[in-house]
Amino acid sequence: MEKTKEKRGLGDNSNINTENYSSPLERNYWKDVADEACRLIDKLCKYNSSISYEVRNAINGRNNAVRGAHLGRAETEIYAQKQSLDRFDKVIKAVREDKDLDVGQQKSDALDLVAEHGNFGCYIKNSNQKLKEVLDE
Repeated sequence: MEKTKEKRGLGDNSNINTENYSSPLERNYWKDVADEACRLIDKLCKYNSSISYEVRNAINGRNNAVRGAHLGRAETEIYAQKQSLDRFDKVIKAVREDKDLDVGQQKSDALDLVAEHGNFGCYIKNSNQKLKEVLDE
């Protein structure tokens, strides 16, 4: 029986499963990215639940004062949610418009995102070309 030996090419090691070879630092980075994304999703779910509760109570309010109070609280929650997503909105808008995130106001917005959301923000800032492909789908 004859053994055939495949010639190895440049870059073919990128297909190898590197789970056993990844460093603990890299695993911690990706764990932090996922943790921060989960915290953000949890925060958004809480905002949505609160907004839904206030709007439902505004619809079912017995008079204008009750309805107005619940709508005011719903508006406050919507504003808070918008503020928490404002940095993401600015960076994603810059990515959609093919602007460089390392120049001018976009750099400031991207660094604010990184400061506020840690490695999750850093991942979004560093993967702007991949992110553009995802956003264009």
